[in-house]
Amino acid sequence: MTPEELAQLVYDVDVLTEPEPIDSPDQLDVKRYGVIVQCGDRRGLLLPDLAGVDTVEQQIDIARRKGEELSAATEEEKKICERVTGIAYDQLWNTDNMKFSKKAKG
Repeated sequence: MTPEELAQLVYDVDVLTEPEPIDSPDQLDVKRYGVIVQCGDRRGLLLPDLAGVDTVEQQIDIARRKGEELSAATEEEKKICERVTGIAYDQLWNTDNMKFSKKAKG
């Protein structure tokens, strides 16, 4: 990275709440909640409100695949254990003061 390229940097950061245990996929909403699934010591997390993720089933499936070996576990072993909410921020490099500034998306 060169100093000239710094002005082009943009970072997206999601600040998540503490995970909240859930009992059922009925307690999820793909626009509002991210999901954490677990099998043994493997965990998969998918953030809320992602483009192309339109159903709870898609959200859970992607989170399971992110947890690598979760897709090979039996249905009884897979646990939809928690949900999270988040605030997405754009991180912008300010070349005037050489610091990051942030603004909430949406």
